[in-house]
Amino acid sequence: MKKYYNDYYIENKNDLMSDHYDELVKQRMLERFVLEDKSSIAHMGEIVTSTKEKPIVGTMGLATCNGIIFYDRKNKKAWVGHGPASSSMTTLITMFNTVKKVVIGDLEYGIIPGWDNIYNHNLKAFDEMLDFLRRNCPKNIRLIPMADLDIRQDNRANPSYEFAFNAETGKSVTYDLFYEDEFISAKKM
Repeated sequence: MKKYYNDYYIENKNDLMSDHYDELVKQRMLERFVLEDKSSIAHMGEIVTSTKEKPIVGTMGLATCNGIIFYDRKNKKAWVGHGPASSSMTTLITMFNTVKKVVIGDLEYGIIPGWDNIYNHNLKAFDEMLDFLRRNCPKNIRLIPMADLDIRQDNRANPSYEFAFNAETGKSVTYDLFYEDEFISAKKM
C-alpha cells in the first residue's frame, strides 16, 4: 500500500526513511498506519459503520459540514456521518433510521458543527438536528449526549474539525489517528 506523509513517499510500512526521522516519529507513524488500517473515515455525504475488522470510525474536513456520531456501547457499534451543509438533515435521518432498527436501550450521540459554523455562529442546522432527534426518538431508545469525544482542529488548509472513535474500546482516538504535526521531529542532518 502506498502512503504519502509530509511530501515523502513511503513504499510500505517498513520503509520509514530511517535516515530522516528519529525513532519516536517512526514509532508514531507505524502506530498511525495500524490505526488507519482499522479505520473507516466518512467523507462528505458518506456514512460509515464500525465493524470487527475496522472498529474505528471518524470524519475530517468539517468546515461548513456537520459531523454526526451514534454509539451503541452495549453492542460496541458506532456510526459516523459527514453531513454536507446543504444536506446534514438528510445524513442524520438516514443514519438514525438505520440505527433505530438495531439499537434498543442507550444510544450515545454527538453532533459536531463544522469550524465555519462555530466561527460564524451558524448553528441553525445543529439545532434542527437536535430537535429532530428529540421529536423522533422511539421509546425503546434513550439518547445520551456523548461526553468524551475529542474534536481536533485541523489547520493544514482551511480550518476544520476532525474526530475519530474506537467502537471496540468506547474511546476517542482523534489525536492518535490525526496527530500529523505533533510528533514530527526535524530531519537528522
